[in-house]
Amino acid sequence: MLVNLEMEGSFISQLWEGRERKVLNKLRFINLKGSTLRSFDLEITPNLETLDLGGCYDFVDLHMPVNCPKLKFLYLSGSRVSNLNLGLTPNLDTLDLKDCSAFVELHMPVECLKLKFLNLSGTKVRNHNLALTPHLEGLYGYRLV
Repeated sequence: MLVNLEMEGSFISQLWEGRERKVLNKLRFINLKGSTLRSFDLEITPNLETLDLGGCYDFVDLHMPVNCPKLKFLYLSGSRVSNLNLGLTPNLDTLDLKDCSAFVELHMPVECLKLKFLNLSGTKVRNHNLALTPHLEGLYGYRLV
């Protein structure tokens, strides 16, 4: 039973070959920091709590299903992701988009009541409804216009 996947600094560019798709129900923590991964589908990891893709400079696409109930920490710093739809992430505590220079749009369709830390330093985000994050303790790199 795989619960934790750590492949920091790997040359992995995709998790499955071709159209193969395996759901990893037990996986809770993924650290692929600094890898060459280009995309990831959170639908294959329904119980994931931490996803660390910091420093994945080739990373461009994170598919998030409508509901990610267990996701607490999402680190995408330095990636080329341009937008993100958080959907239903009721337990999200930390979202790090630092130095995602292509990032322009953050969608939060509902309140993120547990979001405490949001790092938008080095992004192009210009407007965000802060009322959707009422318990925010740390907001970095966001310019009020």
